[in-house]
Amino acid sequence: MPAAVASELRLSALKMQLTKGQAIFREQEPYRGVFFIESGCFQWHRTDENGNEAVIKIYESGEIAGVPPLFDVG
Repeated sequence: MPAAVASELRLSALKMQLTKGQAIFREQEPYRGVFFIESGCFQWHRTDENGNEAVIKIYESGEIAGVPPLFDVG
């Protein structure tokens, strides 16, 4: 991400500090916006009906999470 874009995001962002294991969002919750990962990392995972967990993506510093899909391909 270009430094100018990251700077604009930081200026207009609501800052959150989370602890390990704390959820940022859950799959069935209403959409709350995008998340810019300023430092640290977190994982997006899904749990199936049998309780099996699968890591979908690991987000790291500088990445944006929670961006809705532009097109519904399903």
